[in-house]
Amino acid sequence: MKRLADKIIATGNAMRVAENLEDDLAVPGGPMAKGYEQKLRARERKIPDSYIDLLKIYNGIKNFDWVDVSLFSAEYLLSHAELDAEWKLEEWASLVEDEENINVRDLVIFGQSTSDPQLLAFCASSSNPKKEPEVIDFDKRGVINRYDDLYDYLIRRSAWFIDNQK
Repeated sequence: MKRLADKIIATGNAMRVAENLEDDLAVPGGPMAKGYEQKLRARERKIPDSYIDLLKIYNGIKNFDWVDVSLFSAEYLLSHAELDAEWKLEEWASLVEDEENINVRDLVIFGQSTSDPQLLAFCASSSNPKKEPEVIDFDKRGVINRYDDLYDYLIRRSAWFIDNQK
């Protein structure tokens, strides 16, 4: 997982420099502090093991995905639990639920853009106890992309960055 994240960070930052977007460079956080794993696992809306593993490597990554989609840190997830139930979901609920058969109450938001109304979320309803949840990338127009799980998201986003280098 670290290798994929590092590839996305390095490739994305090279693209940002080439496009004169140095203010939006990806910046990974240090490892998650001890004690947060247990708190994340105790949340009502569960954080998948794969994301906890990523937080142990990088506790949040500013501007991880193109161009300014950041992945939340453990501290942010714990102090903003209301994001899952309230932030933007009410106004987007009918679009996402009707078109994609997604219950917004099953979403766990773990990333967002700072410049666009774009979110990354785990979808608990699309998983079973033995499988990691699906990742949904969506904005106010609806679903942009769906990924089988966090690993699929990282693999496909890494490929996108490599394909879009100049």
